[in-house]
Formats: sequence, C-alpha cells, structure tokens
Amino acid sequence: MGIVVIWPLLALTLYHVRLLLLNITTIEQVRNQAHRKLTKSPTPPNPFTTGRWYRNVAYLVCRPAGYSWVDLSGVALHDSRKVNPGFVVSQVGGSGGRTSESTRDDGEGERWKRSGEYSAR
Repeated sequence: MGIVVIWPLLALTLYHVRLLLLNITTIEQVRNQAHRKLTKSPTPPNPFTTGRWYRNVAYLVCRPAGYSWVDLSGVALHDSRKVNPGFVVSQVGGSGGRTSESTRDDGEGERWKRSGEYSAR
C-alpha cells in the first residue's frame, strides 16, 4: 500500500526539483511544452535562468531577501477595521426571539453596535 503513495509523491517531488534546477515555473514549463507541439519554431528563451543549473540553485539559495509587505515589528495602536454592514441590524428585538447585542469602540471615539436575532427553538 505504501508504494501506491510513495511513487506519485516521489514523481511530483522530482518534477518540482527539475523545475527549480531550470528556474522555471509550472506554467512556463507547460507553455513551452505546448509551444513545441504546436509550432516548429524554438521555444522562447527563459529570461530568469542564469544558464547553468548550479548557478540557478546558487541564486535560489543565496539571493537577498525580498521586501516584506508585513511589518512584524510594528504595533497596532488602534483597531482600524470597520464593522461588516451585514452584521448591523437597525431594529433590535423581534417576535418571541432572543436578542444579543454587543458594542465595541473603534479607537476614534465612535461606538459600533452589533445586534443579531436568534430564534428560540
């Protein structure tokens, strides 16, 4: 039973290692393969390759870290999220139901009120 699981995972892993060595994405590989089948012209050159597989691996491992969109050292001083309008109900109460209300302060002096009606079963 283990062979049924191991072989496909091994094939998928080797396929992606090959893509890493060639420095191409899956879609680029599929497009190149389709280009070879549909036209007689050579495939377009890969602008991201360095020419040799070991240079591609060295670039992958030793490249500088990119910029982050997340400021991990930052501290949120106030909650700037807005209440989902779908949660705001203008009328509180109902016919025989239980009403749940909650409020929160958004940090700028405004108070939001959220209420929902739950039917008694």
